Amino acid sequence: MSLIITVANEKGGVGKTTTAVELALQAIAGGHKACIVDTDHQQSCVKFKMRREQLAGDVAKLKVLPLVGKSVGLQIRELAGDFDVLVVDAGGRDSQEMRLAMLTSHLVVIPTSAKSLETDGLNKMASLINEVRLQNPALAAVILPTRLGASSHSADRQIIIDECRRPIDPDHPAGGTIADVVPTVLMAHTVWRNAFDRAYTWGKSVLEMDPRDPKAVSEVLGIYREVMEAANG
Repeated sequence: MSLIITVANEKGGVGKTTTAVELALQAIAGGHKACIVDTDHQQSCVKFKMRREQLAGDVAKLKVLPLVGKSVGLQIRELAGDFDVLVVDAGGRDSQEMRLAMLTSHLVVIPTSAKSLETDGLNKMASLINEVRLQNPALAAVILPTRLGASSHSADRQIIIDECRRPIDPDHPAGGTIADVVPTVLMAHTVWRNAFDRAYTWGKSVLEMDPRDPKAVSEVLGIYREVMEAANG
């Protein structure tokens, strides 16, 4: 059965595209047939693929498909039969594409830094997941700490955990806290590193770069392992 993983946050600039391409490329490296579905109107993953073809030769043969509009859910379901892993990169806003992708997914990964402007988006994402679970009750969700401080990543992760204790919008019928809806903050995380920007510029995973940044590599491998465990239940 194909695993469908949506990477989403209504806030932009939280590392969604980096997360999506690293997950897909690690799946390919692990012997899986993987594809990225880019539903972001900015098409960041499509641009990554273009860089990859021009600069890196695309040895791993990464497939990236741009999909937008009301047929996104149907198209994702049709693609699922052709791949072991589908990674959906949703845009940085609440959209029909984001909702339709989550309706078809096994797991939603919510990247966020510890900055208040970004953690504020967790409240909205929890509300959206509550709504989507009315039709996709098996949908799992995890929070991925991203772009943390190199010397403060433990404290930054705790900020995110504390944020999850906040109640969801009191006007939302389901009520509860963010942690009630998304109980898992992954131990895996990324620190703000130039290695990730350099890798995107060259259309590569951080594992494909020469020289490698060993800390960035370790972070990516940890994220892939924990995300796949969560997606498989």
